[in-house]
Parts: sequence; C-alpha cells; structure tokens
Amino acid sequence: MKTLFIVIYGNFTIRYFLLSGLYKDLSKKFRIVILSQYSNDENFVKKYKKENVFFDNLYLTKYQKFYKNTIYKFFSKIRRLLLRSNKEIYTIKIKEKFLIEDIKTFNIKAKLFYWFCIYFSRISNSFDFLIDLFIFLENKLFKTFYHQKIYDKYKPHAIVINDLGTIDHTNFIMREAKHNKVKIISLILSWDNLTAKGIGSIIPDYALVWNKVMYEEITENHGLNKDKIKICGIPQFDMLIDNENYNYDSFPFLSNDNKIIYYPTGSPSWFCDNVKNISIIIDIIKNKLRNNNIKLVVRPHPAYFTRDKFINEINEMKELQKLNSNIFYLNIPEFSVSSTSKEFTITDQNIHKYFMKKSNLILTSFSTIILEAAIFDKPVINIGFDKIRKLPHYQTHSICSNLVHLNKVLSYEFSPVAKKKSELINYIKNYLANPKLDSEKRKKLFNDYININFGKSTAKISSEIKNILK
Repeated sequence: MKTLFIVIYGNFTIRYFLLSGLYKDLSKKFRIVILSQYSNDENFVKKYKKENVFFDNLYLTKYQKFYKNTIYKFFSKIRRLLLRSNKEIYTIKIKEKFLIEDIKTFNIKAKLFYWFCIYFSRISNSFDFLIDLFIFLENKLFKTFYHQKIYDKYKPHAIVINDLGTIDHTNFIMREAKHNKVKIISLILSWDNLTAKGIGSIIPDYALVWNKVMYEEITENHGLNKDKIKICGIPQFDMLIDNENYNYDSFPFLSNDNKIIYYPTGSPSWFCDNVKNISIIIDIIKNKLRNNNIKLVVRPHPAYFTRDKFINEINEMKELQKLNSNIFYLNIPEFSVSSTSKEFTITDQNIHKYFMKKSNLILTSFSTIILEAAIFDKPVINIGFDKIRKLPHYQTHSICSNLVHLNKVLSYEFSPVAKKKSELINYIKNYLANPKLDSEKRKKLFNDYININFGKSTAKISSEIKNILK
C-alpha cells in the first residue's frame, strides 16, 4: 500500500481535505499520514482517526526563524510580486500599492530595503531568466530537513499541499519533498491564488484546479506543464448540493411572510467599514423600504475570530443587534475549539447554507459568496462604496472590481456593484421586487465557472490522485 502525506495547518485546509471527506476516500486505497501542528491534540486525532490514517507533526514553528532573516525576507517579498505571465497583472500592482502604503511608516533602512524589493521585482517580471536565477538561489540557500525522520519512517510516494508555495512554509515543505524524491500534488484552495499571491519557489509535479479559468492562469502565470494540470471542480461547494433537510426554522425572521437580506461580511483585514455597512443597510430597511417584513441577517467573516484584533467591531455589531432586534439578526460562525485547533463545525456550514437558500437577496463584499449565490440562483449585490483598510483613500469598487479573478467573474454582469448608497437602495428595491432579474446571467456563470463535477469534485480529486499514484 502506497503512502500519501496530507498537509493540514488551519481551518480552511481542514474543510478542504478533512471535512470534505477527501482523506477518507483516499484512505481506502493508500496509507494516509496527516502532517499537522494539531497532531498532538487528542480531540483532533480522535475526530479524524480512521483505518489507514496516521498523524505526525508538522514543525511550522521551526520555520519562523527564517521569516525574520533579511535575506529570506528579500526572497519572500519579491516572490509575492512576481508572476511568469507576459501580461501586466493588475492584482500584483495592487499588492505593490499595499506595500508602498506600508513603507510610508517604516524607518529609512526599511524603506530602502523594500523599495529595492519593488524595483527588483519590476525588472524581474520582464525577464524569465532573472526569475529562474532568483528561484534557484532561494532553493539553494533555504533548505531544511526538519521532517526527515518522518520521511524515513513512512517513505511516502506523494505529498498533497494546498498552494503553490505562495504561503511561506509550503516552500520549505516542498523542498523537503523534492529532496526525498516525493511527488508534490498541489490542490489550489481559492480563486485568487493564481493571480494574487505571486509565485512559489518550487513548481509542483501536479496541480488540481477548479476550472478552465484556473487551468489557463496556472499555465500562464506559474509555468506548469499542461499535462500535469487536472480540472476537478470546487470541493468546498460539494456540501451545497446535498439534499438533507436541515431545519433551522427556529432562527429569527424565517417565516414565510418575511423577506431576508443575507449579508456575509468581507474580511476585516481588507474591508474596514463592515459595521458602517450594516448601519447603512438597517437605515435603508427602516427609512427607504419601510417594510416590516424585510429582515437583515449578517454573518461576520470567519477572519474576525482568528484573533482579537477586530473584536471591537464584533461588539459594535452586537450592539446594533440589540438596538434593532426586530429587523437585524447577527449569525456568529460556530467553531469547534480545542487547545490547539479551531475549525468550522458541520452545523455551522449547514446554517450558512440554510440562510443562502432561505434568503431573498444576498449582499457581499467581492467574496466567493457571489459564486454561492449563483449556485442557488439568488440575486447578489457587491457593496463597493466602502473603504479598503490598507488603502483608505480608495473605495472598494475601484480596487476589487479590477482584481483579475473578480474581473473575470463580474464580466458576466450577474452581480452588480453598488458604487454609492443610492445605487445600493435601487438594486435592493429592484431585486426584492423581481428576484428572477439576472437569473440567466447567474446560470451562465454557474455553468461556465462552477458546474464542473459539481457536487462530485471531491470524488474527482480523489480519482486524479489515485491515477497519479498508479
């Protein structure tokens, strides 16, 4: 029986690999070793333990010493501003703007360092040989063997990761795999990973992507051989197709007489006006729509709960709920928390799905919620008049609408962008009056972008991994 390593390091990888059932299916064919910093957590191991599934340590903390190293920071920062494309990638230019904004607060020495990184990356983006030389040097300088005993113990045939080295620690993990002549299989986690995160220092042996759009992005921007790329669909959306009858009708407002506006907020690290947006929507319901049967349900982005940095915003949302409890319900995401890990619960995912199904209109801030809205054929509006935290002098629509991954999806014109409050009011009125408005456009986006092994993408991924390891 061949051995397969699966790298788990946070709740999104838990959802992608474990909650999706992918590892269970693979364990029928292979010996699975889950490498995770949670492997010493008894509750985590007990929850995911299966026949042919083993757990061992992922030593992420050992890489932290490199992140403070000036030479390593030079390589890491530049890689984030590089793509192998012959075209100018707008998203990378935005990343550069973020960095320039940060530089304003740095001391002279740091300013010189980061400006050098910016100019070096601009030159390198025009010459592939410079990128190749740059990557060669990084791989020579930053080899580690922290997991060598684990490789010697299990002798794996392949390792499954969920990015292309655009997360720093993944580069170290891939170098070790290459050193041990182990095949690297990369599952791309999200729709922006191939245009917004720069490049990795190792090209994986295989990559599994969502759709044709990603297939083209990974060949153009990252240099993978087309024969090594497999189109599999979107595994995190598989759960949206199940037909189980989850009944959460006890939630406030879910009577047949009410119309529900569902607003999963943007990430607070990007969007700084989430609380203000909620206040605006409440004001619209009260003073513009003037309909007691229109209710607002808000789901704060999970990033609010990864650390306490934005806890004040959650408290402000709770206060708004107290003051407007007749029309506003705050749906706090539910996590399973242990001493070392924090992950979405199945119940929480089903509650989110339930609100998506029950809602009459969805509001979002340029997130994958617009894709989920297309799945359920729900009208969806992007709030685009608020501010970006790192570039507060820009409205979100001026940045987000032009990001490569979003621009491609928004070109279907199924999800309008409200550039000011008056536009938001009009869009809300129009969609509540006619929920089938733009339905055909939503269906086209669904068929082109999402409906690839829909509901069965996890099984497709499993099948492709099995074929790779034949």
